[in-house]
Amino acid sequence: MNAYKLEGARPKRRIRKIKNSGRGVRVMKDAPKFEPSKWLVPNILATHNCYSYFLNVLNPRGMAGKPQPGLISTGYVEQIDCPTIRKAVMDDNPRAIIAWGLEKVNDKCPKTYYKGFMAVNSNGEDYHFYRQDHDGSWSHKPGATPPSKVDANGKRIFNPAKASRDYSFQGGVNYDIPCSFFCIKSNPRMLRLTGDFMNPGANMPWKNKQKY
Repeated sequence: MNAYKLEGARPKRRIRKIKNSGRGVRVMKDAPKFEPSKWLVPNILATHNCYSYFLNVLNPRGMAGKPQPGLISTGYVEQIDCPTIRKAVMDDNPRAIIAWGLEKVNDKCPKTYYKGFMAVNSNGEDYHFYRQDHDGSWSHKPGATPPSKVDANGKRIFNPAKASRDYSFQGGVNYDIPCSFFCIKSNPRMLRLTGDFMNPGANMPWKNKQKY
């Protein structure tokens, strides 16, 4: 299931430790900064979900609906499990995302990429995405709620595969199955997604839908 490998040698990255971090957190040069205020504009907050946050793609005009993996490439995916959703993510941006197995939790992404993570619910109810930020810790945006750097237990996220993802006690979903890590192009203009079920691609904030 997690047998995705990156071919070729991985270039070394410049990283520096944050002083007084208490956890040995490292600055990730190519990862996005945690800037929740950018996602709190009403039309953005309501229409940008964990998938758009994971890709760091923000459309200032808002979306026609919440983006879904596969919608802009192969169409809406009804089945929710690790292989299916991971394939949909890759189909959307095959030249801008690298899928990695869970064993690569400590591996560094190539230059100009940052790391992401996906988990699903074992009952096939839903999926959830996380991304690694510039300070080395992780954040996520649950649905139409603000971005957060803490897990279901209110603890800061340093490894989403081990963090608490059980929101069932809050009336949500338990994302109990960790699926995959990803390396994602740090330039959001190289990524594409849509929330428009009737006209995929209409919500893209730039004319050239995908640039490489």
